[in-house]
Amino acid sequence: MNSEPETETPNSELVGRLIEENAGLVRWVVRRLGVREDRLLSFDDHVAAGLVGLWQAALNFDDARGIRFTTFAHWHIRHAVFRNIRTVWRNTRLPSTREPAAMISLDAPAGHTGDGRAIPLGSLIPAPQSDLHYPGCRLDLAAAIRRLPESERLVIISSYLDGDRLRECLPGRTTARTSQVRKSALARLRKILA
Repeated sequence: MNSEPETETPNSELVGRLIEENAGLVRWVVRRLGVREDRLLSFDDHVAAGLVGLWQAALNFDDARGIRFTTFAHWHIRHAVFRNIRTVWRNTRLPSTREPAAMISLDAPAGHTGDGRAIPLGSLIPAPQSDLHYPGCRLDLAAAIRRLPESERLVIISSYLDGDRLRECLPGRTTARTSQVRKSALARLRKILA
């Protein structure tokens, strides 16, 4: 005898009918979500993930709750699409700036002169030209930061100089509000330094 309690299994005919009747809902929801195609996921990939959500909705749907299946399925489809996007991007290894693809010495010969001497690779790379290297640049930036309102100054110093997360920059404010303050501070700094 089987000692496990019997669980209710959904009627496979009902599940199949719900999926067939609402397959178009998946494409509609994916279009409404406005998810963009990128190098990892196409529109059809989003639809496939949405179909998994539709299948889960069909398995878990309970007509006794008094809600329409399309309303119930909409949430499951959205959730499956977003879960798929998160999973794909989380499992994709992006190139790191800390990990060079190959170690090449700047002293390695890049070619030879007419008389046979080697030309080092480092001599062919131009020196960076930046306005940040002139002597007064740091002083100008520090003076511009001092001219900012207190909350903007605090966000700039905390996020860029101290390396704090946005939610830690302005205690008592939401991350979204702190992001808005940082955006206005950067715009104000650009205007001051222009």
